[in-house]
Amino acid sequence: MSDEAGTQVGDVADGDDQGARIVRFWQAGRQRLGLGDLAPVMGQDASDAVVPSTWTFADADAAVAAILSGSKRATSAVLSDLAALGGEGVPEPGDVAIVLDSHGEPRALVRADQVRTVRVDEVDEAHAGDELGAPASPEALAAWREHNDAGATDPAAQVLLERFTLVHPSPTA
Repeated sequence: MSDEAGTQVGDVADGDDQGARIVRFWQAGRQRLGLGDLAPVMGQDASDAVVPSTWTFADADAAVAAILSGSKRATSAVLSDLAALGGEGVPEPGDVAIVLDSHGEPRALVRADQVRTVRVDEVDEAHAGDELGAPASPEALAAWREHNDAGATDPAAQVLLERFTLVHPSPTA
């Protein structure tokens, strides 16, 4: 069901180009969050950095484009899938994450505004539309259900619904 795969950057070596780009993106993005210069806390180089979790959506480039355009403002995941990760990746309101494109490049910093858990059969038209980048409608909900076919086998499955705000787009977007 989930259209995202959460990953952690973890320890980023100075020589790791992708990791360094993620750290530079985070350094720029945290300014937008009003966090200022955290170098005294986080260290001066990539190997000392603590960055938010990163997401790569299954349809990474289309999802990134929709986030950057403002049409995609939500995502979802089957709760049991997140539990299999040991609880990692379960957001709380205010949490931030970096969305990567299909090449692993940081493209968007997003902040979780609302997180709730519902049964698959309780997902509403508004969430479906926000996740698919479409107006809220019965058609959007039907498309969401088709796209997220894991829930079709168990309508009672618990789904984590997250609404987010784009905080900082990639300067190369």
